[in-house]
Amino acid sequence: MPETTTIEGAEYTLVGVQRGGLAVYRGDGGYLRIGDGGSVARDVASHREMEQAGYPVAQILSEGATIGGNYYIEASQGDISFRNLFSTEIQKDGRITDATFNRFLNIVEQYLRRQIATKRVNDASVFKRRIKLDVLFAEMPQYADTLETRFGQAMEALSDMPYVLSHGDFNPANLYERGVIDLEDALSAPFGYDAVTALATVDWVPPHGDYEYTRSYTYTPEQNAKYLELVDRIAIENGLQKVSTLYPALEFCRAVWMISDLQKWPKAQAYEHEHFMRKYLSESFSF
Repeated sequence: MPETTTIEGAEYTLVGVQRGGLAVYRGDGGYLRIGDGGSVARDVASHREMEQAGYPVAQILSEGATIGGNYYIEASQGDISFRNLFSTEIQKDGRITDATFNRFLNIVEQYLRRQIATKRVNDASVFKRRIKLDVLFAEMPQYADTLETRFGQAMEALSDMPYVLSHGDFNPANLYERGVIDLEDALSAPFGYDAVTALATVDWVPPHGDYEYTRSYTYTPEQNAKYLELVDRIAIENGLQKVSTLYPALEFCRAVWMISDLQKWPKAQAYEHEHFMRKYLSESFSF
């Protein structure tokens, strides 16, 4: 990918390439995403649907085609993600400040209150594929039967939760002061999947040691409790079971997605697989 490109008379600088193949460029006040037509169309469709439902996602400013492929340009949601805000405060003070955590909660609440209204057809088979359980079967073939059983148990535990339009990677790296970015993993998922993702993601990253990456932030027990209190309140207000009581089943699904397909980072992959086996694949485990 070129380091810079000019679209609609504005210059953009390469930030990186998403898993789905779209190149992301930063410009003045906006981000350009460019790639093959199918990938762009898929992302734009999810983005438009979230926009129309009132999710706090970036406004799409324009769409088009160029020699490098199709593209769309979205407004900036801020200069620094909550993950980076959290990391900076941990380095400085040893904890995430209450003020920053409350701003994080505000975006989460805006998102979840819009999300819960987007009821969709429940389809566990599609959800199973989208969280990459088949990839984990191939990576851990000795546990394939147990993984299948655990997934079935998780779906049974979540059977009363409606499927909703979900981000798929709703973690602090993709949350900003003004909203949410990076919708390439959008899917239909049980309500609570995104909510638990924002809390549980960091727990599946090696805490320290000789790994390709390690945790850069952690929540305090009080912050975990405050977060779940908010999510539970939203669920109860909408006639649903508390998300906190379904946390293990929701975290299991998130963990499957997180620990799959990590061949680029073999040390971290080994840690995460081992952590997953200890937590979810023992004979004595139950949801």
